[in-house]
Amino acid sequence: MARNADVVVVGAGMFGSAAAKYLSRSGADTVIVGPPEPDRPAAARLSEFGAYHDESRIARCLGWDRFWGTVDSRSTARYRDIEAESGVGFFQECGALALIAASLREHTDTMLGTSEDDGVTVDRMTAADLRQEFPAWACPR
Repeated sequence: MARNADVVVVGAGMFGSAAAKYLSRSGADTVIVGPPEPDRPAAARLSEFGAYHDESRIARCLGWDRFWGTVDSRSTARYRDIEAESGVGFFQECGALALIAASLREHTDTMLGTSEDDGVTVDRMTAADLRQEFPAWACPR
């Protein structure tokens, strides 16, 4: 089917769909082109999957790099607005656990500084805390 449009966005993943959304909001007649999702995700080959073929996306607010930590935090903060606007609920916060080697202290300090600047709550646990909270794990002593 032939169609004229102001803009054609090739790729219906995270970046393509966001580009198409904002282009169409600005008044551009926008078409987005991308492959359909596999009919049976459990049986599909890995190569058939794009970034948008799942309902279990990992969203994070922490990053080793100040830029990406901030971008991740700001993007995740927009999820509720996107849900309200689209009528599609897709995000449930569940928390996360990151185990980071002491040898990476400089990176960890940067990550924690960025998270504090961005208003992301981080609870630090000692090895003893981890052993108590997760007794089935072989946490370091």
